[in-house]
Parts: sequence; C-alpha cells; structure tokens
Amino acid sequence: MVKAGVVWVTGFSGSGKSSVSRILLHLLKENGVNAVLLDGDDLRKMFSGNWGYTKEDRIEAAKVYLNLASYLSSQGTTVIMASIAMFDEVHTWARENLINFYSVYLDVPNDVLLQRCKRKPNAFSTIDSLISNNSVYDVLKNPTLEIENYGDITPDLAANRIFQHYTGNEETGGRFTSAVKYWNKYYSNKKGVPHPSPFAMEAEKLFPRQANVLEVACGNGRDSLYFDSQGHSVMGIDTSEAAISLCQSREACEATTFHAANMTGVYEKCLNSFDVIYCRWGIHAMGAEEAQNFLEHSYQCLREGGRLFIECRSINDPFFRDGEVLSPTERACGHYRRFIDKNILNMSLEKIGFAVEHSVESNGLAVHKDDDPLVVRIHCVK
Repeated sequence: MVKAGVVWVTGFSGSGKSSVSRILLHLLKENGVNAVLLDGDDLRKMFSGNWGYTKEDRIEAAKVYLNLASYLSSQGTTVIMASIAMFDEVHTWARENLINFYSVYLDVPNDVLLQRCKRKPNAFSTIDSLISNNSVYDVLKNPTLEIENYGDITPDLAANRIFQHYTGNEETGGRFTSAVKYWNKYYSNKKGVPHPSPFAMEAEKLFPRQANVLEVACGNGRDSLYFDSQGHSVMGIDTSEAAISLCQSREACEATTFHAANMTGVYEKCLNSFDVIYCRWGIHAMGAEEAQNFLEHSYQCLREGGRLFIECRSINDPFFRDGEVLSPTERACGHYRRFIDKNILNMSLEKIGFAVEHSVESNGLAVHKDDDPLVVRIHCVK
C-alpha cells in the first residue's frame, strides 16, 4: 500500500515536468493508487487574475497550489503537482508542513532547455531570455529525488524512476520530521514551564499506586518528574533529541528514564508493560495515520485494566481558524498542528477495544498566561 502524499515534480521551463508527470500518473493508477495530476499552467488558468508574475505573487500562488494538493492528499489521494514554483521559501514550507511530501527536481542544461522551448509557441528564443526567466527561481536544494532528464533519459524512464522511488520509500519526510525539527529548536532555546500541568495532577489521582507509567511526547519532562515524585516508575519518550537532552540534564531520578523515541520504537519491546500511558498535546504533532498507530500501540503496551490519558486541542478551538489550511483538521501556523474531533477520537478508541470512562471538551482546563484553549480530555481503560 502506498501512502497518499504530494509529489511535486519541478524544474525550469522545458525540463519535462508535464510529460513526466502524465506518465507517472498513469503508472500510479495502473498499480491501483488513487492519484490526480495538478498542472501549474492549468492551475494558473483556473485562478486567472489572482496573481501576477512578481516573485511575491509566484510564491503566494505556489503555496495555494500546495495547500490544495495537501487538502486532496489528506483525503486519500496521491497528488502529483507539475509546477516550477522553485523558491527556497516554498520548498522549506512544504517540507515542514505537508505529510509525505516528495519533491522531484528535473535537471536539464540550458542549451537543452532552449532547444525544447523553441518548439513551443510563445516560448524563449535565446539563451539570454531563458536565463532571465529562470533567474526568478532558486535551484532546488536537497530535493527528495533529482533526475537528469535529458540525453538517454526519456520521460518514461524518468517517470518509472520516480514511481519506483516513491512507492518503495514511503517515509520521505513530511510532518513527523518537521515536528522534530521545530521542537528541537524550541527546546534548544527554552526550558519550558517547570511545574506540572493541571492535566497531570488531575490524571495522577486515578493512577494505581506505584504505577508503571509511559509518558508519550514528554517535552521537558515536567509531568514525568511529577509522576516520579508521587511514587511512580516513569519512562518518558519524545521524538525531539533536544527535549530528551534537557530532561536528562535535570536532577536524575532513579525511577524515571528518558528516551528519544516514538511509540512505534517502543511498543514491540514493551507489550503489556504499563499501567498508565499518558499523552498531553503530543497527538497534535502526529498525522492521522501516525496518531492511529499511537492509539493501537498504546492498547498493546497497556496491561489489562491499564489506563490511557489524552489531552489535546479541540477542532472547535478558535486557534483552529488561524494559519494555512492543510486538510479539514490540519493547519500550519508557525508549525504543523492537527486538531482533534472528540467524537471521532472516542470512536477510534472504542473500535480498538478501549472503554472510554471520561470524555470532556471545555475551556478552563489548560490555561497558560493569556491562552485558554478549548481542549479535549479523555481517559479510557483497556
């Protein structure tokens, strides 16, 4: 099975973006992948009159195109986007905010570009005019895949290479990586709030005595260390190495350990191991599929009668209306966030086998300075 994602095929005018993308679309569909093609020229016609040709206009248009592609991919469609849009700002934004984002740069020398462009009406007639047009853009840095699309490399060969690479290497970056990058930067510069969260103090009242606790997305360790102070044995995990380094630099506790890992890296070694799994706000940095894996792995890691505690920002929170739209539940505002529908989360938990004992959506539960988010709190039992 191929994960839905965004495959951005780019290169300068004449590099073969459209030809390669059409063949790639056929290959994906032929192999049972639900896929669509968004061509940059067609998109500009659809949005006719919205943007001019300044660098600023082109960047804004590119982000709109990528947002549209992301929105479609979030609903199970692999989207091929054939467009130049080669700006460092755009590529960085896409890598940090789109799930399973895959960039392909078609590299073609200027003399070959010119020969191809001369065969098109209203195209470039000299190297100078071609270079002048291309100077608007940035040569793509660190694409997922780079192909020299000329000489012996035909559009069929190029498309086949993309197809093989894409379907054989599904984990191509996207939000999980970008979340790690964001939080590494955050915890490298800040220590965060030192005292335990209100949710930790509320949840701990329901822990069994001397519980074996796993905190997922432990951040600076404030809640893990609180659980330790209450007599529990705690393992804190986070995908941010900077966060884990910060945790490990604090006063060591014999009953608490911290590890740079996610749930996938833990569950096979810790089946039926924990009395409690606790996750405050970590689910926001997970795409829908990763979050589903987290819930399923949590069930497998809990002992019979073990409890799962989750706190997260609701889809009804006013902050949901900020930022750029990536999907019906995902936004990019400073960094990637996914907002949670309480009813859908409850249904997912019950389908896995959990019994939901408490589920609430309210303000006043996670107040921090001037921020009073509308949050969902759930605890459930295996």
